[in-house]
Amino acid sequence: MKRIIVCAILAITLFGCTKQAKPQFAPNERGKKHQAELTVTSDLVLTESGGVLTLSISPNAQWAGVQKFVSMTTNDGAVSVCNWHYTTAPALATCTVSGSGFYRGWTSDYNYDVHLSNWITIP
Repeated sequence: MKRIIVCAILAITLFGCTKQAKPQFAPNERGKKHQAELTVTSDLVLTESGGVLTLSISPNAQWAGVQKFVSMTTNDGAVSVCNWHYTTAPALATCTVSGSGFYRGWTSDYNYDVHLSNWITIP
């Protein structure tokens, strides 16, 4: 009888340890678990006038920013020029040009969707 109990405990232990844990995602600010689905849309507008960049902001934006790139083909040397965090996003945000380069704006929504702007070249 002892052998049966020991074998049962051993089998439960061995088979119980072979299950892999399902990946869990941290709750978002609304307390719901988010499944890692990401959409990227190029629907923002970035303009420049008199050294001031104006970026349209997606209505559900939580984060936004403007980045400056040395080249449009690589992220090497890219820097963040402006960053914003919102509870309620405005329609537009402004930022000062930081020298010559290729500029692009972005937002990240509360549901993790990413929005990108057009490129602007500052000589």
